[in-house]
Amino acid sequence: MTRHWVKSIQTTPLILGLICSGSQLVLTSTVVLAQSSQSSQSNQQTEAQRLYEAGERLQEQGTRESWLQAIEKYQQAISLFRAVGNRSGEAESLGSIGNVYDALEQTQAALNYYQQALPIFREIGNRSQEAVALSNIALAYSNIGQPQPALDFHQQALLIRRAIADRRGEATTLNNMGLIYRNLGQFPEALNYYQQALPIFREVGNSPEERLRQRTNEAATLHNIGFVYNNLGQSEAALRYYQQALVIRRELSNLPEERASQLAEAATTLGNIGFIYNNLGQLQTALDYYQQALVIRRELGDLQREATTLSSMGLIYRNLGQSQTALDYYQQALLIRREVGDRSGEAITLNNIGDTYSNLGQLQAALETYQQSLVLRRAEIVSSTEERLRQRRGEAIVLNNIGYTYSNLGQQQEALNFLQQSLAISREIGNRSEEARTLSNVGTVYTDLGQSQAALDLLQQALGISREVGDRVAEVDTLGKLGTLYGNTGQLQQALDSHQQALVINRQRGDRIREARTLSSLGRIYSNVGQRQQALNFYQQALLISREVGDRWGEASILNNLGGVYKALDQLTQALDSYQQALPIIEEVGGRLGEATILINIGQIYTDLGQYSQALDFLQQALPITREIGYQAGEATALNNLGFVFASTREPQLALSYYEQSLLLNKAVGNQAGVANTLANIAYIQQGLNNLAVALQNIQAAIVIIEDIRGQLLNPDLRTSYFASVQNYYKLQIELLMQLHTSNPEQGYAAQAFNVTERSKARTLLELLTESQADLRTGVNPQLLRQEQELQSQLATLDKRRIELANSTANNSQQITALEAQRSTLQTQYRNLQAQIRQTSPKYAALKYPQPLTLEQIQQQILDDNTVILSYSLGEERSYLWLVSKTEMTSYQLPGRKSIEDLINKKVRPQLTNPRTTRTNFLEDTAALNNILLLPVLEKISNKRLVIISDGALQYVPFAALPDPRARDNQYQPLLVNNEIVYLPSASTLHTLRNETQGRKPAPQTLAVLADPVFATDDQRVTQRPTPAPTNELPLIAQNLDRAARDTRGAWNRLPGTRQEANTILNLVPENSRLAYFDFQANRENALSDQLSQYRFIHWATHGFANAQKPELSGIVMSLVQENGQTQDGYLLLGDIFNLNFNADLVVLSACQTGLGEVVQGEGLIGLTRGLMYAGTPRVVTSLWEVPDAETASLMSKFYGKMLQENLSPAAALRAAQLEMFNSRNWVAPYYWAAFTLQGEWN
Repeated sequence: MTRHWVKSIQTTPLILGLICSGSQLVLTSTVVLAQSSQSSQSNQQTEAQRLYEAGERLQEQGTRESWLQAIEKYQQAISLFRAVGNRSGEAESLGSIGNVYDALEQTQAALNYYQQALPIFREIGNRSQEAVALSNIALAYSNIGQPQPALDFHQQALLIRRAIADRRGEATTLNNMGLIYRNLGQFPEALNYYQQALPIFREVGNSPEERLRQRTNEAATLHNIGFVYNNLGQSEAALRYYQQALVIRRELSNLPEERASQLAEAATTLGNIGFIYNNLGQLQTALDYYQQALVIRRELGDLQREATTLSSMGLIYRNLGQSQTALDYYQQALLIRREVGDRSGEAITLNNIGDTYSNLGQLQAALETYQQSLVLRRAEIVSSTEERLRQRRGEAIVLNNIGYTYSNLGQQQEALNFLQQSLAISREIGNRSEEARTLSNVGTVYTDLGQSQAALDLLQQALGISREVGDRVAEVDTLGKLGTLYGNTGQLQQALDSHQQALVINRQRGDRIREARTLSSLGRIYSNVGQRQQALNFYQQALLISREVGDRWGEASILNNLGGVYKALDQLTQALDSYQQALPIIEEVGGRLGEATILINIGQIYTDLGQYSQALDFLQQALPITREIGYQAGEATALNNLGFVFASTREPQLALSYYEQSLLLNKAVGNQAGVANTLANIAYIQQGLNNLAVALQNIQAAIVIIEDIRGQLLNPDLRTSYFASVQNYYKLQIELLMQLHTSNPEQGYAAQAFNVTERSKARTLLELLTESQADLRTGVNPQLLRQEQELQSQLATLDKRRIELANSTANNSQQITALEAQRSTLQTQYRNLQAQIRQTSPKYAALKYPQPLTLEQIQQQILDDNTVILSYSLGEERSYLWLVSKTEMTSYQLPGRKSIEDLINKKVRPQLTNPRTTRTNFLEDTAALNNILLLPVLEKISNKRLVIISDGALQYVPFAALPDPRARDNQYQPLLVNNEIVYLPSASTLHTLRNETQGRKPAPQTLAVLADPVFATDDQRVTQRPTPAPTNELPLIAQNLDRAARDTRGAWNRLPGTRQEANTILNLVPENSRLAYFDFQANRENALSDQLSQYRFIHWATHGFANAQKPELSGIVMSLVQENGQTQDGYLLLGDIFNLNFNADLVVLSACQTGLGEVVQGEGLIGLTRGLMYAGTPRVVTSLWEVPDAETASLMSKFYGKMLQENLSPAAALRAAQLEMFNSRNWVAPYYWAAFTLQGEWN
């Protein structure tokens, strides 16, 4: 079993590149002294003013000593102001003391003085200074970590500033409120306030100084908005605002007195732009911006921020997979941090070095480095609330990374200990974004512990918080982890939904690295459900992006996953090549988990190639790595694969030992698909040891699991492909039951085996037929239905363009390839949308799918005395046939699949489709198949109706044409002579068809015929030639459709016999009970109209086509030309047919290979028959090969005559018409009459 891997826990490097420039704009006050008329007071006022001004001069000196002296002067001034009753001076002095205490970082004392000043300003009615005091109180509360009181006081200040038209004060307050919300991680609210501030700061000032201040504030606010957008995951918007800020900073740096400060701010913005490009995966662009910032930092001699930039550049090189270069940059940064005594920065750099060691797989070195960082973080002395918040956030990040490392070391409880500490800090400081990230990582550890429900609860909490605070990066990472968890536990539809949501966000953000990783995850899901080509499409998109952005880790991961798909497609050389490309990359960039995974996968390829010694070598290299890092899922896979190797080298006991170890681990981690796979492998071993009962018990347990996984898939295509991918489980169960039957024929094992084969066939069709009677779109969100219509329209437009390009004489291969990729993407979106419609449909929720019938139910409810079922199951070593009548069941052993399919493909099918075959050749080439399929049951089928339930290539064989072994004298007598023959995907399908049509009011009219459409503009029926004249050929599906009737130029030939055929049929029905669409009226619009639902029999006499690779591109060709010569869309594709609503008893497709399609294990032929039954008809007549126009017309005329005039059932009428053709001298060859088969109800 191939293990696909993705990085499960994202470490969070702490980078100081994101600095919120100009974040806190504090307004100070100016003293305005009151006048006094009394001379005694005048002296005191003068002295008070002198003391106040002395305090100001001391405050401006900016030393601790001068600040303390300033407080003393202000206190003296307060006494005098109070003595003379100067309330304004008193309040101003109190506010100034508050400012000094704020500078001394004694915030509580500052707050005390601001609160004394506030009521005085209110008392004297000084609204401007009241606002200043309110703002300063707000800033003090913010600094002591009380954001809600801070917001309350800012709001009071804001109302006053707006009332007194203080525009600059208003903008400043808005900016500071934005800062509080930003620090709380409430980014949408922060953005709201910043965006209110911006237009005010853009107002032109009255003086050069004012204009300079406004431009500086504008740049700061632009920067802050960019910062918030980045945290909201809106990278494009963030870049736009950062670039605007950068333009202003560079403009202002041309002023000599502003150069240093503006360049410093410009460098900060450059660093933040680099940070975004790094997150977007545009790593070289990110490096360019960091290099510009580094030059400025060095010019200004700003060592501290130089170290920050060096650290950021180290992160880029780490993301590029150049770990040693990253370490070099980190070491440069670390030396500077230590030189300048920047303990906080030193802790950050040590954290980043730890991340690099972790990526290199040097987990012990990573752990030691993280622990050094943690010691520094906890020893930091902080002087403000903002610094404290930064310190605590940094501590939380380091704790998170230590937890991650312990998880990789397999010490999950220790990991949880550190992650829980990290989580507690994030909650303490109210950082919701960091809380979401940590919850997400805790959830991943629980995933690794096998506690899937606990993991799911935590991840959903994380997702809710990240959406609440608008953190798109955290949201997308959590969606990815949810997708991985759902995938690992077999909930594939939920996994698909999670990854699709993540993909939309990544593309909206322009995050190329994450887009590639999400595409890879989607590829994994499609691979797991057996849609290999779709998986390849996703992986190849992802690989291209990873190489474009230089994401070496991602490249290795995708190459590994591509190898898994190639393996599933049995392209082992390509698989080995992909793995061998991935291995040196993952060794280069580090990552022990990835290394172990790729070693396991290479071992699996060598196992499949039969090179067991090489396989053991690689698997035994992988096993100790998985144990070293605690990678239990990988260990389970390695053990399972080692078991398979020993099973292949005939060491069953050793194989069992490894399988049982793997089973325990898969159960521990909740890997349901892995549990099922290992149970099946144990069953194979027990079968080889002849412990059949034990083997049966194991495979039955495995099938319970895969049935549960399948049942959770909402998309019918996914259910179908997944079911096909696990058919070997059912085949093994059938084989075990039949072996038990051989030794215990009276114990009912053969009947159980028949029940299994019935359960293994046409399950998705069975469910679709049930759905067809429920309007699943009732009660669904109209927006989803609009999206569905839009996607249908887009797909139709693409198909039309694709057809035109394919028919052109020019070389359009590149354009066709591009359209195919675009169509694949749209088709995926369409399927996912249909799944979403099902998920939200009240009718779907209430829908009860039928269970496949048992043998006893089939005998009681389906069969009559004249009917027997021949049900075939093709196995690798042995195949089986069950003959079921109303009263008995008999089983027969047949040769293996390959023997039967070789006979069909090399002998029988060429004879059937050859109009010139001779009796002798036909008998010789069909004899061996006849002996296998019919000879064993010959005595039990005389004059019986035969219901054929085929398997594999048998679906291409019309049993009616096979020679009847009872014929005498070596004569060719087809089985048709003595037996009426119909076909079913499964017996349960007929039961559902009967239930869905029982009691249905018959259609009021008899026959609708659509025949002889116009295919070419040079058809004589076209009355007007378009100008300019186009080519003579109509647009074709060409290279992509398996065309039936076509001429040497590649156009659809007119079928002149269909007109005679249609008229002959129509003449059998009264004019008032029939409908005929000929020529231009035989168009797509009429085919899709509700008018057809009024008729019991619907007959298409036109070209049809079947696409085995892409069944959705199978269809029927209607008129491709309008009467005026203009071309039109005339292709009725399978998706259109599914949307029809028939009330018909029978639908006939009388031309071309309309009975073909894609043979899917477990479902049979997926093509037009399936769509028509879904549309509402219980019987469909189609053809297995192209039959000439005249012979088709003759057969159809006979068929309808016997049905409408002689009142034969459709099945009996088809047999009678075919016998009449066979008995005529010219049409004795099966080629002319045997292609047409009836699927469905025979009554």
